[in-house]
Amino acid sequence: HTQSMQNGNGGSNGHSNNNNNNNNENRPNVFGQGMDAEESSWNIRKCCATQLEKLSFSGELVKKKLLSIVLPIIKQALESADYLDREAGLLVLGAITQKDYESIIPSLPELIPFILKQCSSDKHILVQQIACWSLARFSNWYYTTQEGAVFYEDILYQFLNGMQSNSKRVQRAACGAIATFITTTKEKVLSKQQYIEALMNTFLTAFKNYHLKNFPQLIDVILCCTTVIATHTQSMQNGNGGSNGHSNNNNNNNNENRPNVFGQGMDAEESSWNIRKCCATQLEKLSFSGELVKKKLLSIVLPIIKQALESADYLDREAGLLVLGAITQKDYESIIPSLPELIPFILKQCSSDKHILVQQIACWSLARFSNWYYTTQEGAVFYEDILYQFLNGMQSNSKRVQRAACGAIATFITTTKEKVLSKQQYIEALMNTFLTAFKNYHLKNFPQLIDVILCCTTVIATHTQSMQN
Repeated sequence: HTQSMQNGNGGSNGHSNNNNNNNNENRPNVFGQGMDAEESSWNIRKCCATQLEKLSFSGELVKKKLLSIVLPIIKQALESADYLDREAGLLVLGAITQKDYESIIPSLPELIPFILKQCSSDKHILVQQIACWSLARFSNWYYTTQEGAVFYEDILYQFLNGMQSNSKRVQRAACGAIATFITTTKEKVLSKQQYIEALMNTFLTAFKNYHLKNFPQLIDVILCCTTVIATHTQSMQNGNGGSNGHSNNNNNNNNENRPNVFGQGMDAEESSWNIRKCCATQLEKLSFSGELVKKKLLSIVLPIIKQALESADYLDREAGLLVLGAITQKDYESIIPSLPELIPFILKQCSSDKHILVQQIACWSLARFSNWYYTTQEGAVFYEDILYQFLNGMQSNSKRVQRAACGAIATFITTTKEKVLSKQQYIEALMNTFLTAFKNYHLKNFPQLIDVILCCTTVIATHTQSMQN
């Protein structure tokens, strides 16, 4: 939706209002798109690098001979005072390792510090750009070997610094590099919580600073990284307990799995069956009845719900919210005339009620009407308040409210689609909330957090892409 907005509505997402060059601003899935003129033009430098890449696919004897000639030249080039020599050395290094890097492994412990130096201290953008690309070529070495693992942290932070560069070219190179790096090194990003926090802080900074040309790359790298985190969080939860650094308590691993089975990851009261849930289930079934039955049901239940929501007894308020959600299980059209009056009541239960059960069910009930907020003018009035209320719920001290808010925001963002892109502060609020949650969530709720991040970034990526096209 960001992408289609860009092409249809100009800079309506707040990242750019300049429409003079839209043809060059598309996603870089075709050679040259989204690049500067020098980047996209074919020249003798790129031609030579391409021939070296092709030679890297030669047999072992040819490649061994090639490396014996080229490696001393690369090392000499990297130490040159001429930035064009340094850039050429980095380009050649990446080119000759296109197929594999095994033959160059003995030289990597010496070469990597040189390349890192080009990234961090070189004032020439071309050198920094190619240095990011070259470093990412050896991502599997950082993941699979002890010698490579030594460089993992320095390279991660260097790529993140590159994403915050003032140069669009360096930003693009760093986005591509971090995507390759995180995808290849898999669960290593979960080995320290500060890695996740550094990622989220960088993404947040980039959301504020990136403009139309680089925004698709930013969305791609966020989606890539959150997918990796979600995948490996799930496998760690199911296989390795708390090895991701969020908890070392393995005494209750059977209850800490992802909540895709009824009751998992919940408190005892949440997962136990009781008469309250039984009654709500019967109301849900009645909501699937014919129109006449449903109309009669609503005429009886709606006054009771309104009365319950105004009750001083928190159990009455919780019951009213539960019934409201239950009778709209199939659809909510029949209750639409009452929603402008009901939604403020429910929002009040979310924001001011001291009872966790009420806040939890209020989140769930509000999320039931997400399509109404998206498709109607009356509902759109509540969009911002509900978004911020769900984000506040994600930062609650109660694990139950956290879980309810995570589920609610996932439903809400998925259903309301590109509306989250209508104001830049919505994206910033999401990212800030995710960052806070990364610091505070523990093993029980961490899978829900990863799920909602993955869900939201997928929506943002999808709609960014369609807006661009």
